[in-house]
Amino acid sequence: MFPPTSTSGKNSNSLASDLGTQGRNHPPFEAERGRRTDEMKVEVLQVGVDGQEEGEEVKFWQVHRWQRASKLKLLVFIVALAGIITVFAVLPTYEYLEAYAEWSEDKIAAGVFALAGLYIVLTVLLFPCSLLTILAGLLFGLPIAIPTVVIAATIGSTVAFVLGRYLLQEWVKKMAGRYKVMSAVYQVMSRNGFKVSILLRLSPVIPFNALNYALSLTEISLIHYVVSTFFGIIPGTVLFCFIGSTAQSISEATSGDYIDSEGGAGRAILFFVGLALTILVTIGISWFARRELKKEMALEGPPTTPTDSPHPAATGPSTAE
Repeated sequence: MFPPTSTSGKNSNSLASDLGTQGRNHPPFEAERGRRTDEMKVEVLQVGVDGQEEGEEVKFWQVHRWQRASKLKLLVFIVALAGIITVFAVLPTYEYLEAYAEWSEDKIAAGVFALAGLYIVLTVLLFPCSLLTILAGLLFGLPIAIPTVVIAATIGSTVAFVLGRYLLQEWVKKMAGRYKVMSAVYQVMSRNGFKVSILLRLSPVIPFNALNYALSLTEISLIHYVVSTFFGIIPGTVLFCFIGSTAQSISEATSGDYIDSEGGAGRAILFFVGLALTILVTIGISWFARRELKKEMALEGPPTTPTDSPHPAATGPSTAE
């Protein structure tokens, strides 16, 4: 996580400093939009801080409601994971996948649309889709899996973004308040929202599905959001699709018969080198994006105080929890 960066030497965890980051001028025709966005910022920054007075420092040892909720979510995740493992152990899951793969080979268009539709729904419902991306690579190969996943993920992200901006604002404010880095993100989004949105996609600072909703509270336009999401998710999609497309090759490459065959050892070496390079490139892109994101936050400069902000919403505590 990256706390709000300040060159003034103030504690980055100061709630007063966080609340003073909305002092930006908007053109007259954007005044109302800017006022609503600033109100959202203040409300988000208030969420998850229990019993804190304005200007009081948030101690690292204080337990917030979202942290307690995270324990419950961890328990739910463990139970769900145990359930998935049980399903794979008890039910003929492999046979189901084989049947779906055979059906997809005969009706590839229907198989692609079925997977894309499921991907969109799971994205909106905040379900992680990494395994589904790997499955796409396994079933369809890279030429089909990559564009299918990128387009489906972009559509699902856009639906989540629109829902968050127009229908689920209160819930999104509470959800976004769980990530302290969002207070810094909101500072830089109004200055260079398109670039920051791409960097957030490339760097796993905030989970993909949560970021879809969190960005709906910013001033980024819908078209900039869609384009930045589309290009920002390509590296990760390529990696997971590559893993899926080579899943069968992994078992072949590590088998004695494959290595002992003519030229098998060389092909196995090339395969693992290619896999390692793909992973390293993805990690390198993520590291670069994280570094650039830090620079963007550092360029924001020292935050203004609440009394300096021209927006009424930034001069007092929000009524949101």
